[in-house]
Amino acid sequence: MSWKPLLHFSYENHAALDETGNGFNGRVELPTADRWSDVPVDGISTAIRFDHPESKIVVATRPQFSGWRGFRVRVYFSIDDVPGRLNLVEGDASFALFVEPDGVLRGTINDGSSEWWGVSSQPGRIKPGRWYFAELLYDAGKLLALSLDGQLLGIRITAGLPVRPVATAGIRVGYWPGGDARYTFKGLMGPVWIDTLDEREPTVGIINKLLCNGSDGTSRLESWQAILEKELSSSEKASVKAFGATLNDSLKQLLSVVIGQASSPVTTLDEMTALADDLGQLAASHEAAGTNLLLDPTLNALLQKLYTVACHNNPAAPNVFVLEALKLLTTMPLSATRWKEIANQHPELCTTGIRPIDLSDPNNPVGSDSSWIDDLINRLCKQKHGKGNEGDRPPTTDKPDNNSTVHGSGCDVHVHIHCCNNEGGK
Repeated sequence: MSWKPLLHFSYENHAALDETGNGFNGRVELPTADRWSDVPVDGISTAIRFDHPESKIVVATRPQFSGWRGFRVRVYFSIDDVPGRLNLVEGDASFALFVEPDGVLRGTINDGSSEWWGVSSQPGRIKPGRWYFAELLYDAGKLLALSLDGQLLGIRITAGLPVRPVATAGIRVGYWPGGDARYTFKGLMGPVWIDTLDEREPTVGIINKLLCNGSDGTSRLESWQAILEKELSSSEKASVKAFGATLNDSLKQLLSVVIGQASSPVTTLDEMTALADDLGQLAASHEAAGTNLLLDPTLNALLQKLYTVACHNNPAAPNVFVLEALKLLTTMPLSATRWKEIANQHPELCTTGIRPIDLSDPNNPVGSDSSWIDDLINRLCKQKHGKGNEGDRPPTTDKPDNNSTVHGSGCDVHVHIHCCNNEGGK
């Protein structure tokens, strides 16, 4: 996911000049010219003192303030007190980032639903006299996230619709687009950034994320681009892009439940991040050695730790793991045979660390059939229910495919997975 700068105000020249080069300058309205504060704290060159009800920065609406696939708003600020709601940045009828009474940081978006979607911090998170860096992120793929000083405060899954265009009142910093002073900010307002999500999602980027690890994959992007553009057919590229979208959605669903419904979201995120780093290092070591990560017993131990942390005091997590895993297994973009063809023709590609699994190969590390899926489902269900229950059954297809049937007795699950070996992977 990459971001394109839309506007950025640093106020270094005591003006709201857009430093992105897009020309979306703001009109600063202050009672007097002495409301600028230079170097109010280390790392911030200039801030604006908001101490008048009509203080504001107005950015006129533009055609570019619509059609966003996703966006993020970031801002430095320090409040004097919280007598009521204090606006940080708001786009008319589109989005809002603000502080509520009791020190609650809140971000909301309008996607045309009956009510705005929102995510909030715990009470008391924002305190007077301190500097904070807030971020509201929405990617129109159902994920709305709120962070403060780099810490994730909350995640919410939305309807997955794009945010509504910024309406006629434009974007207001420290003020309400509705036209009166009810939500005027009180304190010091630092730099502001608004970025939009880059629409470009090349096939190479998706595959690189699936098969390459870290800097090794990044360093090979140019060769990946040339090879895959040449090797993949139009239908294969479409399948890979569709799988990338499914994978992205599954990760968001997992993140929303595992972090969003955890008893301690910050602790859970920190522990999972550390384990993810260990997994990345393990994959990189196998990549360098040309060995198979799936045969390393350390992998299973790390994955079990990750699963344990994710499900700790979070009864919803086990179910979502099963459902999202099955969804991905039924939408693999290319067959293992096709991946093997590409890897054989181009041994320089980084596919040795995590090799695609060919269920028809008797030498594959997980067995010659799909019983490993059955085992996974049973273990997950027994961990939560002993023998599983009817309410936790993963979805099934109406008609089984003759060459791919899975029966899961541990959860009373009967799942049919369509595994097609054609080049399109459909």
